[in-house]
Amino acid sequence: MATVCRAVVVSEYGDADQLKLTQKDVPTPAEGQVLIQVHAAGVNPSDTYQRLGPAGPWAATPHLLPQLPYTPGKDGAGVVAALGPGVTEFALGDRVYTNGSLSGTFAEYALCTAGQCFALPAAVSFAQGAGVGVPAATAYRALWQRGELKPSESLLVHGASGAVGLAAVQMAVAKGCFVVGSAGSPAGEAAVAAAGAQFIVNHKEEGYLEAAKAALPEGSSGFDVVLENAAQCVPAAAPCCLLSGHS
Repeated sequence: MATVCRAVVVSEYGDADQLKLTQKDVPTPAEGQVLIQVHAAGVNPSDTYQRLGPAGPWAATPHLLPQLPYTPGKDGAGVVAALGPGVTEFALGDRVYTNGSLSGTFAEYALCTAGQCFALPAAVSFAQGAGVGVPAATAYRALWQRGELKPSESLLVHGASGAVGLAAVQMAVAKGCFVVGSAGSPAGEAAVAAAGAQFIVNHKEEGYLEAAKAALPEGSSGFDVVLENAAQCVPAAAPCCLLSGHS
């Protein structure tokens, strides 16, 4: 195995120009750690927030900002390249995806704790696996832990064409929920439809909230849960019943 690898390194907080492709040492896994040969990495908004540093939206939460220099990336997928002492749940060559990384996934090799790694089924590509961690975990927490969505209830996913929105649509549909998703482009609408939403609206069009409510099954007075990903699109006079629920 190589002792050095290509990696993106951020040495100063700032814009995207601070993402520098360079080389660094391949980390050695310690006890309870796993070294992943990364085949695909996921990109999340939080990666941008970290890179912006004190000038970004996380200025008020400096404990979330990484120490410089660092390699970005929490999500990734690849194969197990090395195991630290005490790791028994994985074997060399196993396909895995990550939700978190100790050394950053924007590199050829990434160090993770065993708890940050999960088995990647053979039917799921590395690119797909790299999109699971943060988006799917966020959608899961929003729907089931915070929103307390129940099977057969109704859900509006406002801004459903992003990674979190698409994951939420698929999860809710799989549980038998009635799902309406919004998007802002024909391509986005097609993606939401492919994810399984029963009805799709374009949140750039007049009256889309009314159309979403009208699509509800007969007898419904409003959505049980609303997952908000596109608050900038909600009109000031949006019907309150659309934004209510048990979340």
